Amino acid sequence: MKSIPVALILVLLLGAALSAPYLCKDFWFDERWTITDFAPLGFWGVFTEYRQPNNHMVFTSVLVLWMKVCTLLDLPEKCLRLLPWLFSLGAVAALFLSVRAWRGPRAAVWAGVLLVTSHFFLLHSCQVRGYALSCLEWSLGFGLTFRILSRPSGPLLTAYALVATLAVGTVPTNLPIFFCLGLWMAAELKRQGDWSRAYGKLRAAACLFVPLPGLAFYLVHPRVRQQFFGHSMNPFFWKDVRELYEELGHRLLPDFLWLLPLVAAGLYAAWRGGPHGNTQDVRLGPSLPLFALASVIPLAGGLFLAYYARNFVPMLPWWSAACGLALDEAFVWLETGWPRARRWAAALLVVVVLSAAAREVLLFRKLGGRWVPAAAVSKSDTSDTSDSC
Repeated sequence: MKSIPVALILVLLLGAALSAPYLCKDFWFDERWTITDFAPLGFWGVFTEYRQPNNHMVFTSVLVLWMKVCTLLDLPEKCLRLLPWLFSLGAVAALFLSVRAWRGPRAAVWAGVLLVTSHFFLLHSCQVRGYALSCLEWSLGFGLTFRILSRPSGPLLTAYALVATLAVGTVPTNLPIFFCLGLWMAAELKRQGDWSRAYGKLRAAACLFVPLPGLAFYLVHPRVRQQFFGHSMNPFFWKDVRELYEELGHRLLPDFLWLLPLVAAGLYAAWRGGPHGNTQDVRLGPSLPLFALASVIPLAGGLFLAYYARNFVPMLPWWSAACGLALDEAFVWLETGWPRARRWAAALLVVVVLSAAAREVLLFRKLGGRWVPAAAVSKSDTSDTSDSC
């Protein structure tokens, strides 16, 4: 873990190994729809058609270019999956580097490993839709956020605004996610006393509202605007909300539930003033408890919008970062009293990796000479034909 480049390479190799089998999957309905109905509209044409929210416009525009490359090189159609696959690995790298800048290499390894061992992340890592790109956009936004908190500047805010705008143009449900990321950034700027400086409050407001220009992708073109508002949203029913959170919990808890006691211990240690600092001393960097609190606020969106569990896929880097930081905090706290806890951290990391590898092997079975998901994969991930993002 001391050699950062080596650690990053190992995390990326682990992510590539666990996600590579999904490259061989057959395209499911929404992916096929993207390839055959929206991509043929051309790079600019994809921004003029939104008859179904399945058109993740920014991603589809990049896919158009990638399809031209695949055609030029005479590559098989399934090579289209390489594009989101590279986006997902890019998200892992950006997350690793951002967490390393905040808390060092061990926290970065934890965050990266938690992300690449998440089955929910792996399931969408190669899908020819905008979720892998959304993960990359969040990770880049997080990296810029941390740099803004270290030294606020106009160019950094402009870069963050561009990433947030493209994220909303990729999937509109990224808007509340980036709003909450901006909320955390604004709260941190206040905690650091930036609000009392020149343009401090203006910077904080900008952090909150820079994702809004992303709505221009849906509001400027008259046909897209009509189609965007014409899509009916499911009315609020408790049954719908319950099913959303049940599915999301089913996706997340098998990976993280057994680690939650240590995560909670790390958050408690940080809140009370652990080795890495707490909410009181701004010289020690951003507040981990505040970061973790902001990461759960977007979950409230399911109470007001017709969400699907997959709309929360871009949250996975955030949750992985929060859990990874908390685990690192917990073990640093434990090591102050029990130096051998360092070995426990390494052993637990190995257990996480091996259990994820065993899970993926068990979830896949050999059919017709190719690896496809086992029947345990839910219907919503394989045959969803509804109006959805």
